[in-house]
Order: sequence, then C-alpha cells, then structure tokens
Amino acid sequence: MSILERILKTVVLDEAIITEKVALSKTAFKIRLQSDSIKNISFIPGAFLRLGIGIGKEELSMKDKIRSYSIWNINSSSGYLDLAIATHSGGIGSKWAIECQEGDTVYYKLKKGNFIADATADSYLMIGDLSALSHL
Repeated sequence: MSILERILKTVVLDEAIITEKVALSKTAFKIRLQSDSIKNISFIPGAFLRLGIGIGKEELSMKDKIRSYSIWNINSSSGYLDLAIATHSGGIGSKWAIECQEGDTVYYKLKKGNFIADATADSYLMIGDLSALSHL
C-alpha cells in the first residue's frame, strides 16, 4: 500500500463495515454501510460518497481506487446508510459491488453534490437509466 493510500485510510477517509448486501436485480445491489461516523453526518439530499474501493490494490490506477455513489437512504441515529449500485457497466465499481461481502471494511468520505431537489415542488418526474437508480 502506498504512502498516499495510508494517509487516505488513516487521516482523510472514514471507516465503515458492510452489514448488508442484497441483490435488487441481476445488475443492481443494495449495500448497507454501518459506522459510528455515519451518526455524525449532517446529510443534505444530493450528497454522495467517495468510496475507496481499490485501496491496497496496486494494479489499479489512483483514479480507479475511488468511486462515487449516491446515498440512497441514511439513518443517522442508527449509524447506517444504503447505496444502490448498478453493475451493468462491468467497470471497477461493478466488480467491487459483485465481490464485496458483509463484514468487509470500506473507507469513505461524504461529498456534497449538485443534484439537490427543489423542496417546493408538489411532485417530481425523474427519467434515467440504471445509473439514476439511487436518485429514485
């Protein structure tokens, strides 16, 4: 593991455990992350996670070690959040979602996104492919 990866794990990123993994379909999973650090998140709809799925894998480039996922559901009082991850692309994130197991440790950082819904609307219509899954 590189020095940069060690710094990411120990200083920059928070740690969580995968406590649930459920197949939603042939090409999508719900993955629940649990951590006391999630209890401290001040969540704003539209925020997403940078997930260090490739830390420690020397064969991956640095850009492939960190993937971004939208938060599907969060329960700050219980300290968990859910991700919906589509695997149809076959990329590094897809491979991780297929292979990860309950009990695995992951490293993450919350980021604020630009996709923030206007709370004054009576209803919304959202159209998208599987990459829009967690927004729905």
